[in-house]
Amino acid sequence: MRKTRSILLTTCTVLFLGVVLGSFSNREVQATASRTYSYVHLFTEVLDEVKRNYVEEIDTKELVYSSIRGMMRDLDAHSVFLDESAYSELRIDTKGSFGGLGIVISIRDGFLTVISPMEGTPAWAKGIQAGDRIVAIEGESTEGITTEEAVTQLRGPKGTDVTITIARAGIPDTFDYTITRDVIEIKAIPFVGVLGDNIGYVRLVNFSEVAGEELSEAIEGLLAQGVSGLVFDLRNNSGGLLDQAVAVADLFVPKNKLVVYTKGRKATDNREWEASHEPLVENLPLVVLVNGGTASASEIVSGAIQDYDLGVIMGVPTYGKGSVQTVRNLSSGTALKLTTALYYTPSGRSIHRPEHWRKADRKAAEEAAKTAVFYTEAGREIRGGGGITPDVEVDNPEATRLLVDILRKDLFFKFVVNETANEEVHGDVIEVGDDALKRFRALLDSEEIEYTEEEFAAEKDYIVASIRRQFATKLMGMEAGYRYGLEADRQLQEALDFLAGVHQPAELWAKVQARNALAAASKADSAAAVVVAAPAQ
Repeated sequence: MRKTRSILLTTCTVLFLGVVLGSFSNREVQATASRTYSYVHLFTEVLDEVKRNYVEEIDTKELVYSSIRGMMRDLDAHSVFLDESAYSELRIDTKGSFGGLGIVISIRDGFLTVISPMEGTPAWAKGIQAGDRIVAIEGESTEGITTEEAVTQLRGPKGTDVTITIARAGIPDTFDYTITRDVIEIKAIPFVGVLGDNIGYVRLVNFSEVAGEELSEAIEGLLAQGVSGLVFDLRNNSGGLLDQAVAVADLFVPKNKLVVYTKGRKATDNREWEASHEPLVENLPLVVLVNGGTASASEIVSGAIQDYDLGVIMGVPTYGKGSVQTVRNLSSGTALKLTTALYYTPSGRSIHRPEHWRKADRKAAEEAAKTAVFYTEAGREIRGGGGITPDVEVDNPEATRLLVDILRKDLFFKFVVNETANEEVHGDVIEVGDDALKRFRALLDSEEIEYTEEEFAAEKDYIVASIRRQFATKLMGMEAGYRYGLEADRQLQEALDFLAGVHQPAELWAKVQARNALAAASKADSAAAVVVAAPAQ
């Protein structure tokens, strides 16, 4: 036992000293080695005591992994330890492809459910449908399975087979599909098209390895159609690869202009990135949609566009994730994603919001953010202190009680699955008329959803658009679902109205000034009314 303990202590000490001291210079190592060794020795002592004396036997790997995760939690939210599974998923997310079936899955009503097959994939070719319940994988029940566990079982090398057992609405018995896995490409752009008054629309959902190339092709296609304006949708895009953020910004920012720079603790973390090509989008009215889910690489792009007055940023303030994570490979297929620097826009704004800083540094960051003011290339004042503040703020109205209940129980999806179980409904199914709404209301009643006639009438347009989107996704695929879903997108409709009749960027900025002046006047009137109504002291 003593020998085992000694080996354990020595191994852990060497491991931790290698990680902790590896970044110091020789002089720093000599100065701090004794103190650091004592801390590491304390850790290994605790580890050994837990291993030998805890009431239950605990795996050493589990203990060490938990300790590392605890260390990361004391830093910032974006510095994380990646175990074997998480590191594998990270590589898949950034690479843009994986071996699998081509289905979007989730847990619905306690069942592993197909949300949609991806067009052109093995699952699509086999006839897998939205709403199908996967009740078994390779003969093993999926009861109690998590989405992550299911993904692990369904993914695999190209050319290998997997058998899934399906339960489908309208068919009394389950049945099996044996599907051969293929390489599934993860699209960075799920939808691109021409909307409204000849306005191009493109949505970018991630910054994977294919983001810049896909966006370039999408915009070239829209320009070839002679669009008079462009909506670039970055809402809920949480970021990705830095080089792809630069590649995307390169499509808008003039050649040799600064796109983003970083500053860190080490000189090697201080870098600058410039646009290397002439912009693809020039002299075209541009609106960039952002929201609280717009983060990291998305903020780099929207920040550069704003700093150079290349387009109008519309929506609500972005997330404010402006830190650089460097991924370091560790042993046993693990990795460390460590914050090593911060991003800054060309005007000098830090994208990082104070509440995302390390706790010890948060107060100073909050104080600095209160007075942070910057200026665009044209001299417009913009706010700093974290995130991107839109040029035009457009809230997405909060969901009413009725919509919250519908979405919480996923009743748009459930309704369409039930409707399409009857093949006679397939005729003009996208046209959601009074009869369909009666059946939908019957579903609400069966699910004990409480609402008034006034509440239903107020949300009728949104309800119809949402049902149409689910029908389109079910019958024609995810791309069709996106197009129909845009009808219910209130922020997008505002952007389209803003671009209607506008042919030059100057006209767009005139609209911005007029709108903001009106909003400021309205705010001043409201403040004056409050003062007038205030009781005398």
